[in-house]
Amino acid sequence: MIYMNDEYWELLDESRNQVGILHKRGDKIPNGYYHLVVHVWIMSKDGLFLMSQRQAGRPYALKWERTGGSVLFGESSLDGAIREVYEELGIKLDRNNAYFIKSQKRERFKDFFDSWLFVIDKDTKITFQETEVINAKWFTIKELDDFKNDNKLVKSSRYYKEVYDYFLKHTK
Repeated sequence: MIYMNDEYWELLDESRNQVGILHKRGDKIPNGYYHLVVHVWIMSKDGLFLMSQRQAGRPYALKWERTGGSVLFGESSLDGAIREVYEELGIKLDRNNAYFIKSQKRERFKDFFDSWLFVIDKDTKITFQETEVINAKWFTIKELDDFKNDNKLVKSSRYYKEVYDYFLKHTK
């Protein structure tokens, strides 16, 4: 039975093809299948990263990360990226300002993740989704290095230098 408050994903095969199977979040993903996740990096025009701090009681509690989450059934990767940022930070992103960085398959999480970059103004209003985010701030590369060294960054957010290099090459 499908309930309105449940979250559903479209399962993918190992080559990232949709297979027409609807999957309920929280259920075990069958062997040989994957779901789609987005990592959304937000940067200012002067090269600062907007990072959010995870709520206490959640996995990786109180650590800092880029925004992200699972793509819902019927959404594209870009749609999922825009929705996740709006849900978690209250920021309405312009799909015309999206930069696709990369996609990677992760066996451990049974997912493919797509990495997106958006460049916004630092004075953009932020509104936290209280169940997920307790804080957000703009970081320099040096500050992210320090947070990484102090184990304050979620591991999946540790490729920020790759994102910064992309930013320098493709957005200037």
